[in-house]
Amino acid sequence: MKNAAHALEDMAIDYVELAVSYIEKALSWLVDGYGFAVRARSTPAGGATRSVNLGQGEIDLLLTESTEDHPARAYTERHSDGVADIGIRVPTPPRHSPRPCGAAHNRSANRSPPERSRPRRPSVSAM
Repeated sequence: MKNAAHALEDMAIDYVELAVSYIEKALSWLVDGYGFAVRARSTPAGGATRSVNLGQGEIDLLLTESTEDHPARAYTERHSDGVADIGIRVPTPPRHSPRPCGAAHNRSANRSPPERSRPRRPSVSAM
């Protein structure tokens, strides 16, 4: 079994999501001030929640602004703008990887179910 430190070596930060009160102000700050580029925009029907993916090299930031009942709005009302989520990238396990239970699983899968006695039905007599 891998030790905890070794298990973390294969992980990487995929993105950081920032909940913001005013997405255009945050975009200006990050694009003009730090050189991030807009990679994608998303506005669901109704437009009450907007998200913009910004990037610079291998860095991905996701800005989310909402004026409806949404976690981004609740976050900014309570804390102001800030980190709302951090996405962690993990490697895909090989298709042939053993199940976590390993040998114990194989033993139980090959075993027959235990014998059980059937419940007795009450005898019914015809009149």
